[in-house]
Amino acid sequence: MIRLTLISLDKNIALIGFMGVGKSTIGCSLAKSLGIGFKDTDKQIEKETNMDIANIFKMKGEQWFRDIESIVLTNLISDGPYIIATGGGIVERSINRQILKNQTITVSLLATAETICQRVILDNNRPLLNTENKLQEIERLLNLRLKYYYESDILVWTDTLTRNQVKDKIIDELKYLK
Repeated sequence: MIRLTLISLDKNIALIGFMGVGKSTIGCSLAKSLGIGFKDTDKQIEKETNMDIANIFKMKGEQWFRDIESIVLTNLISDGPYIIATGGGIVERSINRQILKNQTITVSLLATAETICQRVILDNNRPLLNTENKLQEIERLLNLRLKYYYESDILVWTDTLTRNQVKDKIIDELKYLK
């Protein structure tokens, strides 16, 4: 394991971006490389509600999920520093964007709609993609959120990179934020 000593982490690092861009997988690997903890907002929501995300959307609705998501984000940030993988829609609420901007280093993991569709096409646990035309819905949601993803401190396009290449790129970019 490589421990990065060139970067002093006094802030959480929040990975944001659309579903299927690798936030959870890369976040876990990044946390190991940096020698800090990893948290996933979706996993934390599931733990606290004893429901999976798909059932939350089905039983309680998206707005209820978004309310819980904001609370979980606030709690995780106050406990850090962590690498925090967020849900793809966390940026839709202005309060979440403000919290992320003021209290974390934000890293947007980005990919084209086509790449995202290829990555999530067989995943039935994506409640926002329970539709006939997954690509069209991805494009619609991506267009709503992209402007917020672009506000991040670091942007990494993941389409053609391996997980390790994405992780290494983030680490390199963190050095320049000092």
